[in-house]
Amino acid sequence: MASNPIPKSYPSLIVQLGEAFVGAENIGAAIPLLINTAALIGTDRTALMTAQTDFRAARGAIPALSTARKGAVDAAYVFCQKSRDVLYTYLGRTFTEAWLAAGWVDTLEIPQSFDGLYDLTYTLTAYFTAHGDQENEELGVTSAAAQVAFNSLSATNTAVITAELLAATKRDVRDVALTAVRKRLSGLCKELSQRLEPLDPRWRAFGFNMPGAATVPAVPEQVVVTPLPLARLQIACDPSPNATSYRFYTQRLIVDPEPILAGSSAEPLFVTEPLSEGQVYQVYVSATNEGAESELTEPVNATPALAAAA
Repeated sequence: MASNPIPKSYPSLIVQLGEAFVGAENIGAAIPLLINTAALIGTDRTALMTAQTDFRAARGAIPALSTARKGAVDAAYVFCQKSRDVLYTYLGRTFTEAWLAAGWVDTLEIPQSFDGLYDLTYTLTAYFTAHGDQENEELGVTSAAAQVAFNSLSATNTAVITAELLAATKRDVRDVALTAVRKRLSGLCKELSQRLEPLDPRWRAFGFNMPGAATVPAVPEQVVVTPLPLARLQIACDPSPNATSYRFYTQRLIVDPEPILAGSSAEPLFVTEPLSEGQVYQVYVSATNEGAESELTEPVNATPALAAAA
């Protein structure tokens, strides 16, 4: 007998949530639904989609900030290397205690870690301020340049840490919304079980399997997406046991908040209508039978083009 476990993956969850909202909006009053209404489902759905969008945006900002921090680290390394070369004249070419004041400890190697360069540029700022006669403006080895290197390390690191904290906060908000949505779908399923027979087709209007139907089809495997001319995609997968048809979804990264049903087929093969040229799409497939639908597959990325690849 088919069961109705709440989907685990976000794409499958958001698709079922959308179907549940449409079902509740169209036939919820006729059943009637008294607890898990379309309005409440819609509120939870909007909260989840907003939270997911905010989380993705916050997480998406981190790579560029990390790249900027890496640039600051590289620049600080070069500055410290130049500073050491200039200080050879004043402190010697082997490590002695005289180098401690300039920031080197036990060795004259340039640290490669962020923390090591952070400490060294901070100390060099103070050192060159106190020993202006050892600066070399022509080479850019000055207390001011050391301060710039230190400030850049500090600012870029703070930006990364702030972004990571923001992403963590947004993730927590998203996770709360996920919990609320799963609770809502679970409650909806229980409410429907009190009002609908196990083989009532109205279960499918909410994105649920009919409890009295045959076994849920297995999630399709080996999804292959091939770009075709005119910005179309051919989607194929292995046949799924107990499936009588397949549903094919596309989702543009960033643009689409949820997977969009592109069409269905009795065979595990489908060609989409023309899509947006050059836009990256995530493609999903589910297997269905008369009373049940599997979860979506893991996404496969594809980019439609006007002309097929040679």
